[in-house]
Amino acid sequence: MSRRLTKYEYDELDRRVKGQYFDVKWDYSYDQYNRKTVPFMGRD
Repeated sequence: MSRRLTKYEYDELDRRVKGQYFDVKWDYSYDQYNRKTVPFMGRD
């Protein structure tokens, strides 16, 4: 049984992709030209 450890979540409203791997979380956001902005990575 395989389990995906990384969780992804996409918010269409502000075009933000959030991910979580154990206690490390990050998110990517996109500007109006659909370019990826600098990701934020942090721990709880």
